[in-house]
Amino acid sequence: DLDEQEAITFEIGTKGSYNDTSWQASYYYSKVKDELITQVDASAVNGSTFNYTDKTTHQGIEFGFNQILRKNIFSSNDTLSTNIVYNYNNFTFDGGEYAGNQIAGVPEQTIYIELAYMLGNTFFITPNIKIQPDDNYADHSNSIKQDSFNLLGLKLSYKPKNNLTFYVNL
Repeated sequence: DLDEQEAITFEIGTKGSYNDTSWQASYYYSKVKDELITQVDASAVNGSTFNYTDKTTHQGIEFGFNQILRKNIFSSNDTLSTNIVYNYNNFTFDGGEYAGNQIAGVPEQTIYIELAYMLGNTFFITPNIKIQPDDNYADHSNSIKQDSFNLLGLKLSYKPKNNLTFYVNL
């Protein structure tokens, strides 16, 4: 039987807007008891989930920034805007077998950037990139790393009516 994971969390932040710019930023800190941890064998087939016997710490920074770059480019109701999101995570084991190690699978940094062209509320085209600039631990022993990467994406959306939307995410 697994115990419920419990945490005491502190978060402080700000959000606001000025003219065509908006932002949100926060710092969070959590002490977690009975964190649910999954381990797999070397073949990555046989896995088990259990409660970690010591506490863990989750802390980080989240920052989002949105700005309308230009209005009325090709018509009277189109807009070009940007959305940028940055996350910094530091998830660690406080004691026990993995004391001081990073919790596997949680990237230290992620960055998401998109440039959106909107024609009213009807048509959207949004190229984007997700960046994981650092190698990321794939095991709790911190001996195996996943390489850093960049993912390119494209979102297309068409909304002919208020209650109907067609979209494609590539």
